[in-house]
Amino acid sequence: GIQKIEVADVQKEHMLQLLGNDPVKFLNYASGDSVVTLMYTSALYGYNNQPPVTVTSSAARVMKKNMMEYLGLDPLDTDGFNRKYRGLEKVSHGKFKLPDRPGFCESTSLEPISDKACFVQRYASSAYHGGYNCCSEVGFFPYETHDYDLRNAYPTAMCLVPDIDWENAVKFHIQNRSMDIRDFQISDDGFNPIAPFIGYCRFEFPDSVRFPCIPVNVDGVPMYPRSSEGLDGVYVAGPYIYLALRLGASVFCENGYFLNTLLTPDMHESRSLSYAVVQFVRDRTHAVAKHGKHSLEELILKTMVNSGYGKNSQNVVQKSSWSAYKDKMETLGCSAITNPVSAMMTTSIVQCVLLASQNQLHELGFMSCSVTTDGFITDCPYDGLTKLDLFGFRRCMEQARLFLTDGKDAELWEEKHHQNDLINFTTRGNVSLLTHGVCAQQCEIRLYE
Repeated sequence: GIQKIEVADVQKEHMLQLLGNDPVKFLNYASGDSVVTLMYTSALYGYNNQPPVTVTSSAARVMKKNMMEYLGLDPLDTDGFNRKYRGLEKVSHGKFKLPDRPGFCESTSLEPISDKACFVQRYASSAYHGGYNCCSEVGFFPYETHDYDLRNAYPTAMCLVPDIDWENAVKFHIQNRSMDIRDFQISDDGFNPIAPFIGYCRFEFPDSVRFPCIPVNVDGVPMYPRSSEGLDGVYVAGPYIYLALRLGASVFCENGYFLNTLLTPDMHESRSLSYAVVQFVRDRTHAVAKHGKHSLEELILKTMVNSGYGKNSQNVVQKSSWSAYKDKMETLGCSAITNPVSAMMTTSIVQCVLLASQNQLHELGFMSCSVTTDGFITDCPYDGLTKLDLFGFRRCMEQARLFLTDGKDAELWEEKHHQNDLINFTTRGNVSLLTHGVCAQQCEIRLYE
């Protein structure tokens, strides 16, 4: 430490001498970092453009632009976008006096465009949950297991989320009755597992169900109890209810709303999120072809693809972050594309795919000991996993995968690791002795120590 301080002092002395002897050379040297930063930023966002604060905020900006194009809105019509996609409008609260200088400033806020839009958004915010993480079996498994991931889980799910017709949000209302699987029926032999629905419900699963699928928020963490006993009710998204009914659960809905989806001019279901996501995927493919895999351009676009969901769900559940400038915690605030219904639907679809997989694997005699957001560990071989129909969710996800890959790839799963031995002791806490197994490097280090 003392040696580093001495070196720094010597460097500082040399720089002071350079400043005195050749100030032009000193200034050219000192401005180098700024020039490099400017060139780097310009390479990413173009010249003479105001850059975003972060890559993720850039992703939100690009997604908003693409979504506005899809929705047929003028690129500068932010008010139109907020109304059509988010169900919000700007409301003025008058002018207030500036505290630090003469003058006044207008106070405005974004508010739901109607009472129906207000309670739909409130219900959706309450029904939104983060990723599904679970440790269902603890112990040593001295046989072959596999660590599978859903490929592009959240971007794929986002491609299935429809836009809501906020001018007429509620399709029909369910009140004080038990729900039936036929509520999700769209034809004589077809059901819609991802129907946009939100309800305040009570539920109970049969004892035979290994993995109940309706989340209950406990101190900010989603839990999956067998029943809602002891609770007045819980806010639940449609995919959870559909899967619960397929598993044999009873669901009583006190208040529920199937939502109207926005239609495109050619009378198809509007999905602006899918348009924004697929543009990122295509740009990333182009970047790989032009600049190579793991190039700066490809890595930036990969980050932007994966951050789209985060920006869509930002502050749906209010969060705070530290402001270094103000030296205090502040509410994070919504992004330009925050939408509680879209966020609720995206997470519920991903969670239900994982929960459907676990339940069908259990019925077939396979175990699944650990789930982490977009994948799980099981002893089921790959061929067995891909045959599961997931109670109808597989069909939906395959369609989204085909859309994302321009019809080239419908595969949902990829295997990250497989191992002949596994120790599972907590969520995200699993190790194997094999070099290609889960947490292999950490395990090897411990062995050598």
